[in-house]
Amino acid sequence: MGNSFRYILLLSLTCLLWSCSQSSISDFGKYVKYLSNPKNGLVKEKSVAGISMKVKYLPNDYQVYNDAFKTSESIDQKVFNDIKDNYSNSTTFVLTLGPDEEHKFDITRVDLADYDEYAERIERMNFNFGEFISLEVDGIEIQPTLTQMESLYGLKKTRDIVVVFNKEDIQPNADIKFVFKDKMFNTGINKFKFDKNDIAAIPTLDFGHRIM
Repeated sequence: MGNSFRYILLLSLTCLLWSCSQSSISDFGKYVKYLSNPKNGLVKEKSVAGISMKVKYLPNDYQVYNDAFKTSESIDQKVFNDIKDNYSNSTTFVLTLGPDEEHKFDITRVDLADYDEYAERIERMNFNFGEFISLEVDGIEIQPTLTQMESLYGLKKTRDIVVVFNKEDIQPNADIKFVFKDKMFNTGINKFKFDKNDIAAIPTLDFGHRIM
């Protein structure tokens, strides 16, 4: 095999890998389906003692889209850039807690004796949930910069906790373990591993004609 042929083959493989890693999706619905498909490695689930736990990795493009286009079909370029900059240094997960398929309890009320205990749990879930969460990256433990429970409208037995970390604290190109040290529902220490290759393979979201 000549050197010229080897060079062409190497160049072709490099271009192929580059094109795969640089894939993009223009339809937000399809993008959400990609993120939600367990086969893509961005959603992890487990159940312990009747409690279901799901952790989902949310790339910045998802955050930007929801912020930029929640009230309008298009947006000014400068405003879009400001929104994108706002999320550029964050790494976000959503932890969903609820009953498993065999139970029907409200996660905020399970195993509580009275309203005072309920009020205390809601307070902790709203404002102090960060004490239960961390990331493990290359043996280093990283604390979140923000945790926020969803605003709830209507009846729902699960709760979503948005967990944000400072991107600069996270070693790039490394596997990530999301750690939930549960002292609220007595499920113990729960770890959810996110593979660096799955994160790197996330398509970019093409905002296209939406930006003026």
